[in-house]
Amino acid sequence: MSVYDLSGEYATIPQAFITEARKTMAGSMQRIEHCLGQITIDDAWWRPHDSMNAIGNIILHLCGNLSQWLIAGVGQQPYTRNRPAEFAQRARLPVNDLRQRLRGVIDQADAILASQNESTLLTMRRVQGLDVTILAAIFHAVSHLEGHAQEIIY
Repeated sequence: MSVYDLSGEYATIPQAFITEARKTMAGSMQRIEHCLGQITIDDAWWRPHDSMNAIGNIILHLCGNLSQWLIAGVGQQPYTRNRPAEFAQRARLPVNDLRQRLRGVIDQADAILASQNESTLLTMRRVQGLDVTILAAIFHAVSHLEGHAQEIIY
């Protein structure tokens, strides 16, 4: 499965949705890893103002969001999220640690996405106090990742 192959042919719409969601998630991770490979720890934790987020905070936030929506929500694996801590973090974690954390979450999420099929996509799950279908949870989490990937690139 090539991340940038936009010419996929699919037997069903659910198969297309799952495959394209996985490709989008992988593409976001590749772009984030490319950026992280070019920055220092100072760059990762720089912020123009103390009330704004550093790249490091965004990475921690993505780990929390993907874990809550895909790993716990869709995959029904245990997870307790401390969302305020994702943004409050000021200890400067090394860039490679941030990359490895996000890579681990993306790999877990991808395995969960790969296990979905037409019969599971309309199953209801409770995530962040909302009753959503697995399809909606995937759509939310992947688009959220893509948005923050663009923020990191910028």
